[in-house]
Amino acid sequence: MEEANALFPMRTNEHFLGLARSSRLDDPILLQVLPHPGELLRPPHLSPDPLAEEAHSPVPHLIHRYPDRAVLLVTSRCVVRCRHCNRKRFWREKEWAISRDALKEATAYLGHNPQVREVILSGGDPLTLPHDHLEEILSTLRSVPSVRMLRVGTRIPVVAPEMVTGEKARLLARFQPLWVNMQFNHPWEVTEQSRAACDLLRKKGIPLGNQTVLLKDVNDSSECIKKLLYLLVETGIRPYYLFQCDLVEGVEHLRTPVSKGLEIMASLIGKISGIAVPTFAIDSPGGKGKLPLLPDHQVHLEKDGVRYRSYRGEPCFYPDPLSEEDAQ
Repeated sequence: MEEANALFPMRTNEHFLGLARSSRLDDPILLQVLPHPGELLRPPHLSPDPLAEEAHSPVPHLIHRYPDRAVLLVTSRCVVRCRHCNRKRFWREKEWAISRDALKEATAYLGHNPQVREVILSGGDPLTLPHDHLEEILSTLRSVPSVRMLRVGTRIPVVAPEMVTGEKARLLARFQPLWVNMQFNHPWEVTEQSRAACDLLRKKGIPLGNQTVLLKDVNDSSECIKKLLYLLVETGIRPYYLFQCDLVEGVEHLRTPVSKGLEIMASLIGKISGIAVPTFAIDSPGGKGKLPLLPDHQVHLEKDGVRYRSYRGEPCFYPDPLSEEDAQ
């Protein structure tokens, strides 16, 4: 653990550690934040920048991979450092927040690329920024006419819910349309405090989404994921993605086979409300983008329709529309 901590310095807090229900290293909460001997494994498919973010950064702090949206890295600071984080490369640097000059350069790029209509604030955690700095970033982005929607990626409601204040909720609400996407990974993380934090945001009209990362021995069972999804929907949070773990250094012990995610999805589709079903996806290595994956329902395209199986395994056929002559 000491060797792993030297490679990837730990940071956690009392609230998140308090969610653990044992002191064992395989506790699903502790596995997410404590150094682990498995982090010393160095298979060749793991890398510091698995999604090639630096190669897709036309100006500092901005990642432009998809045509209509871009990610703005506004800070390297997090309250809790998740061991599966795909930006662990930041952990060895001095903490930073985006400067006024860098923000100006990023917004100039956005102004010259009007196809980008959505900007996602990420990092680090944007909600760790001081109120005035976050306000300046949001206001500057809103000044770009082609930026129509903002999104904030944060784990603060999960790991430090007391930091979601009425003042912060009012600030975010001023810049709608704006979504807040969080990362609840385990049912134990949905606490009375996290629910209260989410309520503050929802009551200001801010829609909430969640991106869960599938992690071995943390949440890699149908029962665990199903319980989490029910709790999220009851809290007013729309499950968005269930992500296969990114190929970042130090995560080999946390990765699951892709077949495990497909098995979990098969246990959800048709069995629970569609509102609660996330999209299972791989964020493809090398920056090739997110790819949704579905359980095999044996789709066969035929000349007059499609043949497939229902979620119960029943054979089904959906006919293509007939020509006007054949339909008479």
